[in-house]
Amino acid sequence: MGDRSYVSLWIYDIPERIAEDVLEVLDDYGFTTYGTEPFTVATMLEVVDNKDIFFIEEASLSTADEVSDKLESLGVTHQSHQDPRYEYAGDLHRFHPDLGRWDSDANADADAIISAFQFRYKMRSMNDFWVKVQLGITYEDKFRELTGQKPLT
Repeated sequence: MGDRSYVSLWIYDIPERIAEDVLEVLDDYGFTTYGTEPFTVATMLEVVDNKDIFFIEEASLSTADEVSDKLESLGVTHQSHQDPRYEYAGDLHRFHPDLGRWDSDANADADAIISAFQFRYKMRSMNDFWVKVQLGITYEDKFRELTGQKPLT
C-alpha cells in the first residue's frame, strides 16, 4: 500500500467549459470536502466559490503532484499540498495560467521550505520580480486577489 498522508487542494478558478473534466479528476482521486458529497459539477463549483478546501484523508505520497499535473494540463488555477510523512518534507504545488507552475518542499501548514543555500542563490541571481516568483510570493498574491483579499506585496 505504501506511505500515505493528507492532501489539500485549493481551486481558485474553473472555466465552465472544463468543469466536467475537473470533476473527473476529483472523483478519480477521491477528493471530498465537508458536507458536499458526492460531488456534482454544481456542488464542486459551490466549494470553489466558497473558497473551501478539497481534501483526501489518506493518499499515496505522489498524489498532490499527480493532481497538480492533471489540473495544470486543464489550465486550472490551483494549489495542492501533501503533508510531510516521517522524515520527508511535504509537497507544495501552485499553478496560475499567467505564471506557470511552481513547486516546493513544504511543512504541514503548506508553507514552502527553502534552504538557506537556495534562498541566497535566488537572491543573487534574480531581480525582485523573479525572486518573488521563485519564492512563491507572486502566486500567493494572485490567489489572494482571486479570493477577494489584499495582496501581501
